[in-house]
Amino acid sequence: MSWLRRNALALGVLVVLLGASAAIVGGVPWRAYHGASDAIVVDGTATLAGATFSDGRLEPLPGDSDVEVAPGAEGLVFVVDVDPGDTPPLCLPPLLREQAGAGREWSVRPTYWSDPDRTTGCRSDVDAPYTIATPFVVPAGTGPVFVDLRVAEEGSFLRFAFDR
Repeated sequence: MSWLRRNALALGVLVVLLGASAAIVGGVPWRAYHGASDAIVVDGTATLAGATFSDGRLEPLPGDSDVEVAPGAEGLVFVVDVDPGDTPPLCLPPLLREQAGAGREWSVRPTYWSDPDRTTGCRSDVDAPYTIATPFVVPAGTGPVFVDLRVAEEGSFLRFAFDR
């Protein structure tokens, strides 16, 4: 009897366990980042990680910003009011996603504001209410979008929907 035949059952179990391990190790972070099932759709006000997020809006980029907008592109600013609660949360920079079509996504522009009072994400060092103002540059004519705001300590994230 050959070695492969004697160990066929053990090798089969090993293949199944390695495959399951790879799926779990790779799938859990992917689902945590991309899974819409974890989204808390915000219609007005939402609370996550003890902080209250309200009045989310998408506005045209103001003329006084340091963000460069190329021809054929459009500057937008995601604005949301934050009441950090007892323990101010830390969040990842908001991500702007196309609702339909190719599902393109845009991250925060690397050039922020020259005004130090403007913040592009959650402030874990501030316990008073503040406003997040995050600039994005998207192709002109981009349709309806989501803005996803992920609080670092939570598995869920806030999703703000905007029809444009």
